Amino acid sequence: SQSLIASSESPPASSTAPASADPEKIAPSGVTTASHDHTSGHTRPEESPEESHLRKEFEALDMELLGLNNDSILLEQTLHDQYELLGDQRAFLAALPTRRPSPGYFTSGFGVRRSPYGGTEKMHEGLDIANSIGTPVIATADGLVTFAEVKPGYGQTVILDHGYGLETWYGHAKRIMVKQGQKVRRGESIAQLGNSGRSTGPHLHYEVRINGTPVDPLSYILEN
Repeated sequence: SQSLIASSESPPASSTAPASADPEKIAPSGVTTASHDHTSGHTRPEESPEESHLRKEFEALDMELLGLNNDSILLEQTLHDQYELLGDQRAFLAALPTRRPSPGYFTSGFGVRRSPYGGTEKMHEGLDIANSIGTPVIATADGLVTFAEVKPGYGQTVILDHGYGLETWYGHAKRIMVKQGQKVRRGESIAQLGNSGRSTGPHLHYEVRINGTPVDPLSYILEN
């Protein structure tokens, strides 16, 4: 006898898994949803409107503080530059020979004159101030003593270097009161008026030189 084998066929299983629902799309109204941070692997909550507003205000404040910091650095540099400029100007003004080197009266000015020795015309490279022997001679500006001894024709002589190419010469002194290498201030006594060297009488021969070239001292003296 032939046996019959009955088989029941079950329906084929579906190869496609049901799609999972997006929680962001189905979240009820008013519930804060979460988003996935793919860089860190963590889930972070989304910002509320209040949090977003505060974050933007903080970023704007941070940028404002950064700008203020840059402005303060620029202001500091500007003030530093102005301070250095002021210091340079003060040093330059201190180097200008604006004082009278000695009291007395002018007997001969800067320029071509008839020489007291022979009567020929000759350039007089300074200013002669007559007074009694021993009258104080002062530095007309801050400077450094570069010469303090006898100079041919000038007798006892002091030369001051004031920087910026400026020099002042003080000739025919009776006595020198400073030494080479000494720093002096404007108004400080450096010698006594005399009659040393090639001189026709007690007086101070005073010169101002710029880069070695004599110029008129009266162009600098501010005192009457």
